[in-house]
Amino acid sequence: MLLDMAGEEEINTKMEELDRKLKEAEKERSSASTDLNAIHQQPPFHECRTTAENPPWALSNSPALRGVK
Repeated sequence: MLLDMAGEEEINTKMEELDRKLKEAEKERSSASTDLNAIHQQPPFHECRTTAENPPWALSNSPALRGVK
């Protein structure tokens, strides 16, 4: 009888521990999903700059493209 109660208490303790771990994993998954959604909602890098910050002629005047070393 005492062994049954001790075993049952141990099982309950393990179940509570697993429940806590499951809740933590679900929170992490939810957070990661939110982060991923935020990343995908951002515009591509080349669209982040305005024309004033990145004028079309800036690339053509690049020393690397003109062959200057």
